[in-house]
Amino acid sequence: KRQIDTLYNHIIRAVDEIEMHAEGLVEDLATKAEIMKTVVNLRELLDVPVPFDLVIHDPMGKSEFNPMDGVQVEYAERS
Repeated sequence: KRQIDTLYNHIIRAVDEIEMHAEGLVEDLATKAEIMKTVVNLRELLDVPVPFDLVIHDPMGKSEFNPMDGVQVEYAERS
């Protein structure tokens, strides 16, 4: 079972994967530039310049948070 211990690690992994995708698979320069803007924005989040909310959509209910301080859980209605 893969486990990501911190939000920082989760974001940096996403940055690395998005960056790799943009560099290796995207040929259109305009698309690549837009993808790289996302990379820059995610990197800025790593320094936490201002507080932000993170919303996790977990239909299977397998996410765990430790500690639970500041975690708000909302249950969605099933359709």
